[in-house]
Amino acid sequence: ADIPVSISGLLASQTYQVCVVEYCESEMTNTDTVCTIWTTNALPPPSNDNACNAVELIDGDILETTNIYASIQAGEPVPDATGCGTTTGWCNSNLTSSTWYMYTPPSDGIVTVSTCHDGSYDTQLAVYSTDNCADFSSYTFVGANDDAIGGCSAATFASTISMCAEEGTTYYIQVDPYGTAGQDFSISVDFEEAAISGLVAVAGSGNASVDFDYSGLDGTNFVIYYTNTETNEVDTVSGNTADLPIIILGTDNDVMYEYYVVCGDACGTTSETSSFIYATSIDELAFGSNVTVFPNPVNDKLILEIKSEIEKGTSISILSIQGKLIYQDILVTETSDYRKEIDVSDYARGMYVLKIENGTSSIQERIIVQ
Repeated sequence: ADIPVSISGLLASQTYQVCVVEYCESEMTNTDTVCTIWTTNALPPPSNDNACNAVELIDGDILETTNIYASIQAGEPVPDATGCGTTTGWCNSNLTSSTWYMYTPPSDGIVTVSTCHDGSYDTQLAVYSTDNCADFSSYTFVGANDDAIGGCSAATFASTISMCAEEGTTYYIQVDPYGTAGQDFSISVDFEEAAISGLVAVAGSGNASVDFDYSGLDGTNFVIYYTNTETNEVDTVSGNTADLPIIILGTDNDVMYEYYVVCGDACGTTSETSSFIYATSIDELAFGSNVTVFPNPVNDKLILEIKSEIEKGTSISILSIQGKLIYQDILVTETSDYRKEIDVSDYARGMYVLKIENGTSSIQERIIVQ
């Protein structure tokens, strides 16, 4: 019930024979004795072998460190064996020679811990929070990784994890070699405040395309809350940052809507409130019904066909949803049969606006580049 047993006072670089002898009914026997021979380390274990001596990591720095001669503390936590490449555990639940590190974020945001650096090796890491470093029973598991397959170009089977972290909370990071003796390695922590930026809506008749940038975790679910400022009716639309931009449909025309975004990861990030107006219609060129744009969504080549009279000086443009001009073609002569193949293969994934206009009117079409 008291295993493991710690033996102190041994000399460095010495060979010892240690025997476990059965002790029954107040006397020792030799009926079940097991002996082993081992040599003590030439050097003492690193100071951060003990969790309360965890080395503080600095945002953006790469720390050269080691777990050579490190040991395991009694009661030290071990993540579950949830499989290689997960964020919830390790390939197996084995500890051999762990060392400890810590980081306290300056605000709520994303913390990325990684051993994916030159000179590292096959590590496994876990992250915990606690108010008492000396009491392993108080440790709350936050996340873990063993084998960041595909994410470590510098060190095969090194480890990395990104997580939402709370301002002022000290996180304890446990690093252990996978199935081998301790080795030298490198570890880093990078912090980025979770924020929604570039929030923009392109409104049309009865619909709007909403897009934004999120500095938090990839593939985060979010909810857009939008309010009809005339009726004060609130509605929502849900999505995932991997699928942006998102389309809002079925609302009143010529009405201003206020909206904001809440990203639903552990960071709980909320944007500032913004607004857009649904337009009743867009002034149409005479040839509006004869305009064809395909395919939409598009991967590489966008085809635009206009089978009608088009006057000289007509402008055909592609703009980002922020209004930046990406592409433009201005007709130098009249034509009645316009066809253009536009290469969008180098465009960033997202929503764009195709705009055709002459001196008095214009039409717009939203296109999605995948």
